[in-house]
Amino acid sequence: MNTGFTAKRFIFPVFCLVFLSFAMVGLASSTAHAEGYFKPYFASLRSAEVNMRTGPGYRYPISWVYRVRHLPVRVVDSFEHWRKIQDQEGDEGWVHTNLLSDRQSVVVQKSPAFLTKSPTDDAIILAEAEIGVIGRVEECRYDWCMVDMTGYTGWITKSVVWGVE
Repeated sequence: MNTGFTAKRFIFPVFCLVFLSFAMVGLASSTAHAEGYFKPYFASLRSAEVNMRTGPGYRYPISWVYRVRHLPVRVVDSFEHWRKIQDQEGDEGWVHTNLLSDRQSVVVQKSPAFLTKSPTDDAIILAEAEIGVIGRVEECRYDWCMVDMTGYTGWITKSVVWGVE
C-alpha cells in the first residue's frame, strides 16, 4: 500500500519550518534593536587605557584612547561582544565588553560640587570636588548619590555630575 508519504518528504518541510521560525525570531529581535528598543545605560571604563574604535571589531581603526580608569560612559548600542559608548562630551565609538565595568561612576561637571554628610541641601559639607574629578557610586537616592572620591565618601547632588540617570 502506497500512501504517498515518506520520511524524507516529511523531514524537509519540518526542517524548513523550524529554520524559518528561528530566522523570524532573529529578524524580530534585530528589527526591535534597530528601531530603538536598546535601553542605554551607564558603565565605566575598567582599564587605565581603553581604545575606542570606529566600529565593532578589532579591524576598525582606533579613534580615541581613554587613559582614565573608572571614567563613566553611556552605553548606547551593542553588537555581539562590542558596545557603542558615549562619553561626557558626546563623542561616540565602540569598545570591547572586557574593557567595561557595570560598576557606576560619575565625573564632576559643575561647580560648586559639595560632598555632604547626608542627601540634603542643608547637610554638613565634607569636601568640595573640582570639575573633572571621578567618583565611584555607592548608591543613589532620588536626586543624590553617595560616592567615593579619592578617599572622601559623601553625598553629591546628581545635578553637578555626569554618569547617572
